[in-house]
Amino acid sequence: MPFSDPCSRLVTWFSIAAALLLVACGEGEPRTLVLELPNEEEIEQARQKPSPGYTFAERPLGAPEIEVLLPAVGVPIESPFEVRVRFTPKGESEIDLSSLQLCVKVGWVCIYGDELTEAVRPYASIDGIRHPSVVIDREGRFTLRLTVGDTLGRAASKDFEILLESK
Repeated sequence: MPFSDPCSRLVTWFSIAAALLLVACGEGEPRTLVLELPNEEEIEQARQKPSPGYTFAERPLGAPEIEVLLPAVGVPIESPFEVRVRFTPKGESEIDLSSLQLCVKVGWVCIYGDELTEAVRPYASIDGIRHPSVVIDREGRFTLRLTVGDTLGRAASKDFEILLESK
């Protein structure tokens, strides 16, 4: 049966929701961006995956710099919140937006990458990501990984924590 596992169903529903959100936003000022993040069961499943046995460098030499300006990292926030991220290329390179990726990091595993990336892509530019009203569908502590590369093929990632509390 197609979409019989929970991850496939979630990916399908999130893809539909993201598409509807993009259609609803249309032209002009962006409306609220709703991001669905994994529940406790999905997080626990991701934690069970074995480690590949290597480490990851967040910013290799010469790679772009990623700076999360808002929301404040590691500080409790409430939905909706503003998102501002700055990308700074190094040397003669430029930011390559086709390399943009956003995922939820659970241990060494990244999940929800395609869904989150496509949801934020319309709000990304070579200068960074900006959206005035982002809502996350559940409270909790989440580590997100944002990756962007440059026209010379160098990529940097930034892990940051969001601590979302209810009002």
